[in-house]
Amino acid sequence: MARFEALALHREAVRRALRVLAQPLNAPLAARLLYETVDAIWYGIGDESVDFSFYTKRGLLGGLLAVTSLYWLEDRSANFTETRGFLERRLGDLGALPRWRERVASRLDILPNPFRLGRALRGR
Repeated sequence: MARFEALALHREAVRRALRVLAQPLNAPLAARLLYETVDAIWYGIGDESVDFSFYTKRGLLGGLLAVTSLYWLEDRSANFTETRGFLERRLGDLGALPRWRERVASRLDILPNPFRLGRALRGR
């Protein structure tokens, strides 16, 4: 939210910049700028991960920042309270990801392992 509050006076400029970045030829630049932004945010809060979570964290924050930015551009509420609520709901959704992953993993454990099946067939 601090980012959106800092950009509040320049919202129309942000809208125009995003319009340019949304053009197909500018997709590589848009992706790089988004990555650099989320990378700076993670480093700014002290993230020093070097494992797979490095990419996961940046990917999730990139998606969250992108959709929240679009929501913010259309928010006409006082002090961006609707954007704040939207962001909090999306963060709540992200908080549910570990539970969802556990449910999927437990259901996948029930399925037969195709690699073990292949080894069994090869031995015959």
